[in-house]
Amino acid sequence: DELSKALGTAVFIENDVNTLGLAELWFGNASSAKDSLVVTIGQGIGLCVMRDGKLLNIPAEFGHTQVSANGRMCNCGNVGCLEALAGEQALIDSVRQLHPESKISSAEQVYALAKTDPQVHMILEQAAAEIGHGLANLINLFKPRTVFLAGEGLLAGPAFTAQIQASALERTHPLLRGTFNLEIDELAEVAW
Repeated sequence: DELSKALGTAVFIENDVNTLGLAELWFGNASSAKDSLVVTIGQGIGLCVMRDGKLLNIPAEFGHTQVSANGRMCNCGNVGCLEALAGEQALIDSVRQLHPESKISSAEQVYALAKTDPQVHMILEQAAAEIGHGLANLINLFKPRTVFLAGEGLLAGPAFTAQIQASALERTHPLLRGTFNLEIDELAEVAW
């Protein structure tokens, strides 16, 4: 209320991934894809669902969906969450386990190392496969026309996104394959 009064206009507080989805809907490619998902990959793994051209405002915790019964412990207390297997901290932790002497402290360092270290490259491939697994679950549930991928995790490069797409297609119900487009969100850099 006080912020609205100070600015002289209505102020709304919203989840960052939902605001990216709205920006995509209003100014980007989602304006023609009325049923779409925006999935962000980075520190966390987020989700925005749009149905019939409107934000479906659900408290989605996509990063905390279970993709592995025997996976790592997540910071939420569960085991096998997507974020615990494929989020930035999971990648950093995996590289540190592989190379205990390394001073890896960022996902960008992981991406750079993956270009020269085949084992680190495999860590990224596995993370991408897990994200694709999670995407397939979303596609099977929501039947979107378009899935937009966004976030700093895409800095891992085209091979990373190709693996996400291959894994998603492999695990999507056969009747839904070919019914959706997977796009890299061009608006994300400006909208965030």
